[in-house]
Amino acid sequence: MTQDRIGGTAAWAPSHLPPRGVELSARQELACAVRHLDEAGFSENMTGHVSWQQPGSDTLLVNPWGYWWREVRGRDVLEVDLSGAVVT
Repeated sequence: MTQDRIGGTAAWAPSHLPPRGVELSARQELACAVRHLDEAGFSENMTGHVSWQQPGSDTLLVNPWGYWWREVRGRDVLEVDLSGAVVT
């Protein structure tokens, strides 16, 4: 029995990509980063939250607790103030 080697884009390309020319929101970018970390082998049990403070902002975007990283979508990302209270 011979098993074919998978290489090229079949081995490394994400399964879902936004169409070309579509700008992602900051929340969508954070969701993509979290999913990429999951694909790279990071675990939410080891690394916890990913926080991102946009330049000039007094709030942080954070991935939600209780979601598997591979399942996070832009709409799941929370915005919190510097004391940790959820803004939106």
